[in-house]
Amino acid sequence: MLDVVMRQGGEQETGAVDGKPLDILVVGAGVAGIAAARDIQKKAPDLTFAIIEARKALGGTWDLFRYPGVRSDSDLQTLAYSDRPVFNGAFTGEGADVLAYVRDAARESGVDRKILFEHRVVAADFDSLSGFWRVDVAIGEDRRPARMNCRFLYACCGYYDYSTGHAPDFPGRADFSGPVIHPQFWPSDFDPREKRIVVIGSGATAISLIPALAARAKHVVMLQRSPTYLLPMPAKDYAARLYRRILPDRFAYSLLRWRNIFVTFGLYRLARARPALSRRLLLGFARRRLGLDDSRMADFTPRYDVWDQRVCVDSGFAFYNCLRDGSASVVTAEIDSFAPEGVRLRNGDVLRADAVVTATGLKLQAFGGARLSVDGKVLEPGDLVTYRGCMFAGAPNLFAAIGYVNASWTLKCQLTTIYLLRLTRELAARKAKWVAPQNPPAAVGPVLALTSGYVARGTAEMPKQGATWPWKYSVNYFNDLWALRYARLDDGVVHFEPA
Repeated sequence: MLDVVMRQGGEQETGAVDGKPLDILVVGAGVAGIAAARDIQKKAPDLTFAIIEARKALGGTWDLFRYPGVRSDSDLQTLAYSDRPVFNGAFTGEGADVLAYVRDAARESGVDRKILFEHRVVAADFDSLSGFWRVDVAIGEDRRPARMNCRFLYACCGYYDYSTGHAPDFPGRADFSGPVIHPQFWPSDFDPREKRIVVIGSGATAISLIPALAARAKHVVMLQRSPTYLLPMPAKDYAARLYRRILPDRFAYSLLRWRNIFVTFGLYRLARARPALSRRLLLGFARRRLGLDDSRMADFTPRYDVWDQRVCVDSGFAFYNCLRDGSASVVTAEIDSFAPEGVRLRNGDVLRADAVVTATGLKLQAFGGARLSVDGKVLEPGDLVTYRGCMFAGAPNLFAAIGYVNASWTLKCQLTTIYLLRLTRELAARKAKWVAPQNPPAAVGPVLALTSGYVARGTAEMPKQGATWPWKYSVNYFNDLWALRYARLDDGVVHFEPA
């Protein structure tokens, strides 16, 4: 149990186990945070750690998002943890299934008992003389102040703001007679039956949401400014069933994970090396599935190359199927304003609607919105340059779990924890106080190297990457496997401060 000590002014100081500061403080109890806690407990049982979670429940994204059809675009085998097999017959994970998996993994390992709920990080300052982070926390709805002390601060809180989504200020929005819903805050009492619904957006949320709404609504229109690439995937993983018949679960799971890793990163490499070929393949899927000729392909032909923006998965062909059966349709146009009866387009047409869903994206936020500093000097997230995709120049003992945007988030996060634990052992062996990358190059762009709207909007607030390794953020699992798990730690870039 964590001791609680009163500070001057009535504040609490927490984060001491048997009177000592924590070795690692994990921020966030989502997929990445629970993965980190499980690996720390298993691979470094001598280290003390705790997890702080701003919300009242664990699960992160999968507890927050409750809109119909919510699911993962990543395959279930690599989204899951490397040491905990999952077999439910599905290729991608439904939101409720992913949430149940994370909660079960936390409970079975016992790391759920390490979580401090309703603990929001407000600020954290690193003291270079002592080698510890002093983390200011607001507890509960009344935001009681407290302080936690730790040697390593590990941000596993994702990259977007949980309290607000991106909501463009559409003219005339107040004139619309029906509800306007953002998927991030889906109302539990909304009934789509017999409603005409306009979904604004064409990203992953819209692609998974629209089939679920179309199954019950009168009609659903996806209103997009520009099309998105879709990769149709089967709903069921039939190979998993075969592997389990002939192999023990552990071997079957390992084989499935490596199969999916090779396929996922192979497709990404193909897209970047042969963009024209990848474009033809994905557009060919749409043409054949929907029975369209070239004159009708404009609504499904993006203006950018494959993986310039995120490629969305059409699980079980659900999106294409609802377009084929007429329960949903696609309109490519720009919005002029809202009207009492629906959405008015720039061309003068009005899309009639009883409800509008603004699947317009996320609002990016680094480190859960906490104010970070070193010896009192504030670190602006937008000025930080990432090192090996998980540390930052000039920020001692600070780690962040930044997963892949072109594959499962979990794959990179588990490698990050392995690297963190390697550095803790190296620090102890050297009897050093802290470690930090130094002398970064000029930044060339954001860590999330996509041209998507939500990335472009949040570029100024997010950490950057350099042009070459180890400052360039890798999107290749095999490179990261070597760099984080096996490559030498003392590479001339990181500095170990002597005690």
